[in-house]
Amino acid sequence: MALDYGSVPQWITALIAATAGYLAFRSIQSQRSIARRRAAFDLFLKTETDEKMITAYDHFHDGVAAMREASSAEHFCSSEETRKQYLSIRKIPKRA
Repeated sequence: MALDYGSVPQWITALIAATAGYLAFRSIQSQRSIARRRAAFDLFLKTETDEKMITAYDHFHDGVAAMREASSAEHFCSSEETRKQYLSIRKIPKRA
């Protein structure tokens, strides 16, 4: 019993379909990469031009430093001493 591998036009069609699939995949990957770079650029641009974001960023890092010094996560989240730092980590600045 001989195996039937199909005819040449069937192989050409399969090759074209595989090539189209590969090109579509590469196009999606390229667009995703461009979108990520653009989003990062937009974030950095906005961060540098938004005073509330800069202030929130500074308070966030102060809060992280206080969190590292805390004896436990529960103590950091529930203590009145570290309440301000805890809220600065959770804070999302409101838009004007």
